[in-house]
Amino acid sequence: MQPLKVCRQNVSKFNKKIKQQEKALQANQADVKKLFARLNGVKFANRRKTKKHIEGIQKDIHGIDGNIDILRAQLQTLEEQLNGYKQKVYSFTSFYG
Repeated sequence: MQPLKVCRQNVSKFNKKIKQQEKALQANQADVKKLFARLNGVKFANRRKTKKHIEGIQKDIHGIDGNIDILRAQLQTLEEQLNGYKQKVYSFTSFYG
């Protein structure tokens, strides 16, 4: 009978260890779920922050495009004025030259 008693004790010990391991596994699974949820929250916040940053850059680009259009118009006006001055100078030198 002695070996049977030892065998039952060993089975009991193994069952206790299995239950401990199951509890530890459940705790680890809960931790993983919490960490995964937190990671998703961080990823969402980063996406939102990145989107706002991109929108700010797009707004800046739009403003720069507007400034470029203004500068082009000013350049065209200056070129027209320069051509007018050149014609006056050419007329003046031709008249007196």
